Amino acid sequence: MIDGKTRLIAHIGYPTDSFKSPMIYNPWFAARKINAAVVPMGCKSEDYASFLKLVFRLTNVHGALITMPHKVTTLAHVDDVSVSAQIAGACNAVRLDDDGRMIGDMFDGEGFVRGLLRKGQTITGAQVLIVGAGGVGSAIAASLAGAGVRRIALHDDNAVTLNGLKSRLTTHYPKTEVTAGSNDPTGFDIVVNATPLGMRKDDPLPLDVSRLSPSTFVGEVVMKEEITPLLAGAQQGKYVRIGYLSGIRRADTQEALDAFRGKLRELGYVEGQNLLIEHRYADGKFGKLPELAADLVRLKVDAILAYGTPGARAAKDATRTIPIVFAVVSDPIAAGLVTSLTRHEGNVTGVTPNNPELSAKRVSLLKEAVPGAARIGVLANPSFVATPRDDDRDETGCSVARHGATHRGGSRAGGARGRVHHAEASERERRDRSRRPDVHRPAAEHC
Repeated sequence: MIDGKTRLIAHIGYPTDSFKSPMIYNPWFAARKINAAVVPMGCKSEDYASFLKLVFRLTNVHGALITMPHKVTTLAHVDDVSVSAQIAGACNAVRLDDDGRMIGDMFDGEGFVRGLLRKGQTITGAQVLIVGAGGVGSAIAASLAGAGVRRIALHDDNAVTLNGLKSRLTTHYPKTEVTAGSNDPTGFDIVVNATPLGMRKDDPLPLDVSRLSPSTFVGEVVMKEEITPLLAGAQQGKYVRIGYLSGIRRADTQEALDAFRGKLRELGYVEGQNLLIEHRYADGKFGKLPELAADLVRLKVDAILAYGTPGARAAKDATRTIPIVFAVVSDPIAAGLVTSLTRHEGNVTGVTPNNPELSAKRVSLLKEAVPGAARIGVLANPSFVATPRDDDRDETGCSVARHGATHRGGSRAGGARGRVHHAEASERERRDRSRRPDVHRPAAEHC
């Protein structure tokens, strides 16, 4: 909660629609009981010089985060800058030192490089194309040069900005080959969009995605949405993206997942080359599944593999267009996933290891194996979404009488073996008890 002692961190830029820092920093501050808050502040270029100085005249301002379009111009409005800011030619943060001087700093590039490394991307010796030589592009170029890339190609519509960055990089990193010119992505290991293109729906793409190599890593600085038009375009024809949704822990489905990967590999789909699997696990907390399924839909995956009935139900509720394949679903009809086991319909299909129509046969085999059996107990979870909702009579004449749980015991076809209501079941139980004492047990199927 903001109070009179809260230290404010201004997040200055324009427009503010795509700002993510408040959603990242403020929960982090709250979790650690730090009385500080990041506050978005929309400021246009013509007002920035005077506004920045006024912000730091506030007694409860701790510092400022600077974003587009002010990162480059901030250099002229602070008293001193860090080495990284000098190389980048831009600032993304401003603070006051002990003497009250405004100090500009830059850490955009370091965060981007760490993100590449976390993704497993090789940086040392790589060839990189950076489209956009402004503040963020300069920071990324400087950090990539410091991380040991072999070549950096720069592109920007502003020749002054472009040549300025090239000069700074050459001065500070003489061993790195730096060129300026085309935005053709052909032959590069890493391609970065460091322009604002993609923040608006009608923006053109910053480069021709059809010329991307399948092995090229495409990086993006626009944060308005997780999959920007550039990333979506880069993925088309390059990756098949599959969502893997499970209600249980990853370790509990690892064997099945390994088999799934192995078969895909046989078909020519290999992770890291032309296949991307987005994993979502509820870890036994089934209430999280709708949110996880919605996340996969937002990512616009090509298909969803749903492991288990709860996951399949959540996936079906989340989308009517993305293909869904379910596995380990005991009764897809009872679960409401499909209406027929013989006809494909809608966007849902899959495999089921169990066939409820065989329930009667299973009881018959059990009676043959144990002829003297008088009562057979069946344990079921009535709250589980795969548990059917009707009482049935199976082919052997077994009656079903359970409190809080129901079971489909016989064939769906044929009136004599079809569904019966609770009242009919209860009447049959009374007749059974009159002929054969002590055969009724609540919550049990018996015959």
